[in-house]
Amino acid sequence: LFSLGAFFFFLSASACMCYSKLTPAEALSSAQIVLIGKVSEAVAGSISYQRAGETRQIPTQKYSVQLSRLIKGQVPTQQIEILSRQASCFIGLKPAQEYVFYIETNPNEPLEINICNRIVLVQDAERDLRLFRAN
Repeated sequence: LFSLGAFFFFLSASACMCYSKLTPAEALSSAQIVLIGKVSEAVAGSISYQRAGETRQIPTQKYSVQLSRLIKGQVPTQQIEILSRQASCFIGLKPAQEYVFYIETNPNEPLEINICNRIVLVQDAERDLRLFRAN
């Protein structure tokens, strides 16, 4: 019984793991948008989707981010919205903190992050900042 419980704990814990931790250079190469920004607000919400004829809700977290510096790509304004879905595990960004965001996105879709995106507090982003200065 104990090993069965441990097995289910492992399965639920592994749902929120990313098996590929990218280096700053790898993340810079694969992301369409790279930016430094300060989270001004985090708002819980949900989005609807259809599955098997039923409308279901996925909890989300929407972050308002004030752009400090755009490293790569384009964003429409200085104040941007970034979405995180519970299905991809909440990221847990803190308001008033500044982060480096590496975002892989599709044109004309909202910016969205998940646990596999490289997101680093600026105060911990020495390798990232050094890479930006070199490029």
